Amino acid sequence: MGRSAMGKKSEKGASDRLLAAFSQISAIGLTIFDSEQRFQFVNDAVVAMHRGIPAQAFVGNTMRDMIGDAAPEPEARLRRVLAAGETPPVEVSAMLPTRTELGYWIEKQFTIKDSAGRIVKGDGNYLPRAMDETFLSTVE
Repeated sequence: MGRSAMGKKSEKGASDRLLAAFSQISAIGLTIFDSEQRFQFVNDAVVAMHRGIPAQAFVGNTMRDMIGDAAPEPEARLRRVLAAGETPPVEVSAMLPTRTELGYWIEKQFTIKDSAGRIVKGDGNYLPRAMDETFLSTVE
């Protein structure tokens, strides 16, 4: 294996380890989608947001498969992200199928690019609104 290939493999390994560490300790929901808008990964915060639907149940499914009627707006944002890159943070409220109350989040989506700079995946981060208000109260 050439030096360049080894370097890229090492970078990918470091990126994968960083993602794994972030996803395990974060209270922020983290999702990764492929170019067809199918879930590739969700962390424990997303599992909790969906009241215990196992992470593996998301993999390979679309937002519509998992959140039904709440899907059109986030699907449209993800399409824009996959086409053009980052989007500004937005406040989101939705009734998820596994919840009996309306949920509130701050959502930020961005892209994951391959080594040639092509957009290959979309990523979503979801900060529960109550957590955001708690954080803001500590800095005011």
